[in-house]
Amino acid sequence: MENKFYNFILAGCLMLCANSFAQDLAKDSIKVQKIINESANRKNGQEILTVVDKEKVAFISGYIDAKKLEQQKRSEQIKQTFESTPGQRYRKGDKTVIPQIISILKSRDRDKVLEVMYQLNDYNFTNDTQPLYLDPEIKAEFFKLATEDTFEKRVIRFLGTNKVDGHIAFFEQYLLSGKSAENELLFFWLAQDGKSEKAVDYFITSFAKMPLNADENSYWFSDGLGDFLKNGSGPVKKKIIDFAIAYTEKNPVTMADLIKQEKEGDASGFDPKTYFIQLVLASDDTRVPAFADKVEAVLGKFMLPNDRKELHDAMLPNLLRFYDFAKKKEAVLHSEPVKDDFMDLMDAVAKDKALLNDKEVAQHLMRLFEKSGFTEKYDKELFVTALKDMNKPVFESAVTGIRSAELRKLISEAYIIESKTLADNNSYLIRNGLIVTPVTQEQIKDRYKEDGIADLYDDSMYSVLQSAGISQSFDVEVGEYPAGHDELLLQFVKGSRGKITGLKALQQSSYDENSETSAITLFAVYNNKCFIIMPEDLGDWYDMVTFDKLLKAIVAEARIKEHFVPLNTGDQTAWYIFGEGEKVRKLANDYKLEVTESTGDGE
Repeated sequence: MENKFYNFILAGCLMLCANSFAQDLAKDSIKVQKIINESANRKNGQEILTVVDKEKVAFISGYIDAKKLEQQKRSEQIKQTFESTPGQRYRKGDKTVIPQIISILKSRDRDKVLEVMYQLNDYNFTNDTQPLYLDPEIKAEFFKLATEDTFEKRVIRFLGTNKVDGHIAFFEQYLLSGKSAENELLFFWLAQDGKSEKAVDYFITSFAKMPLNADENSYWFSDGLGDFLKNGSGPVKKKIIDFAIAYTEKNPVTMADLIKQEKEGDASGFDPKTYFIQLVLASDDTRVPAFADKVEAVLGKFMLPNDRKELHDAMLPNLLRFYDFAKKKEAVLHSEPVKDDFMDLMDAVAKDKALLNDKEVAQHLMRLFEKSGFTEKYDKELFVTALKDMNKPVFESAVTGIRSAELRKLISEAYIIESKTLADNNSYLIRNGLIVTPVTQEQIKDRYKEDGIADLYDDSMYSVLQSAGISQSFDVEVGEYPAGHDELLLQFVKGSRGKITGLKALQQSSYDENSETSAITLFAVYNNKCFIIMPEDLGDWYDMVTFDKLLKAIVAEARIKEHFVPLNTGDQTAWYIFGEGEKVRKLANDYKLEVTESTGDGE
């Protein structure tokens, strides 16, 4: 009894403290707003409000601490509440919640069922995610739910994403029953496993019954077949290609098809004839070259010689891997792909180091690139990246074939930069005082792994700068509303190599339903001053124009030589390098980067 009484009193005290804490913050918020209003009245055209009164700065600093503590407590409460849910407890091995979970699933209460699925989900899903093993009675109930209209799509996705033990056999059985309204999803998940010959047989049988004028939604198999060819066994792949070849031979492309495609373009909808042709050409089946010859012979009847040559060159990237070296070389040297098809040829050649380093082939590729007339920076970067494995003497000889001195110079400079090793890039940064300690391959791999792109590892200057911690690169469209400028600012501070310390940041926003916008305020307390900005509500995009001004003000207050120098990326990503302006500009000049003039470098 004493313990119960004590717990009751303790709970009451905590409740009173929480209410008092919330009330104090509400009062403090009003006082902070008064400080903002006073500063706004005295700003004299300044774009950043700066509070210098020590008492007011200390008050705002304490307010930030209290708000952060409140947010932390709320996050911890949410986490604890979530971890106490039946689904989370079950994932951690608590079998006592099984009756509760089954009761919820049997209730068919949509919201409660979806909540249990949310609790059971693996939020670190990757292709290597281990199967989720459910007790038989729970699994059986989920399988029942997957056959009901209200839950079908959600439950199928849940079972597939979490690789629930037994889901492949269930998906196969349900697909073959013909009762599902979600054939596309079932076929997709079966394709990720790739072993179900019965699913492929079902597709073939279903397709044979499909009317000629079927609407686009009828082609539920279009995404899954490609995955079956990638993940499937030999017999599964052969069965798909056998069908695709037989279909295209029985249903050849006609002049009417070509005219329709020419007139309507993408609006012409899904075309099974061209789909199956592309499916075969992209496969690793040894019949691809003979199939390509037949396609060219059929389509060639309706084409002028130039168009037939264009078709041949468009298919060539899919054929090179089946040829011996002499035939590859001959085919490439006789190719004249149009601009849209050139990069496909380039990628195919780049995969064959011997072919890439043939002097005649290298010269031909340079000529084709210039002839294609690429103007975008991105296209030029793709081309040079594909040349990375080209030996230097071969490159130096081949690049002379580019007639334009300007383009020749640009490609040569880009090739030199692309060819630099990790040691080269480390040496440059250390020699020019941008870093002190060389970056290791392990650091780069760890950084890429954090970003979820471990398979894209490289030792470029970009990778070295990112891994050294002096480079900030991020998508300006952040995917949350409103975009959190305070967390972004703290990220920059972390990348200042200890030159900016003790900064506190807090963003607050209030949503107006009439205008459907938020009024955003960002506080940054640093060096006994409080800087205040009002970023524009740009939805889930950062207001980088206003943010840059705050960044410059903080750097100026720090009285340091370094700056956050913005670089032009040509897309919606932002990229900053932290360092002395002159040194970063030298890096930009030597590595052909572009400092963004609109925001400057803070000097």
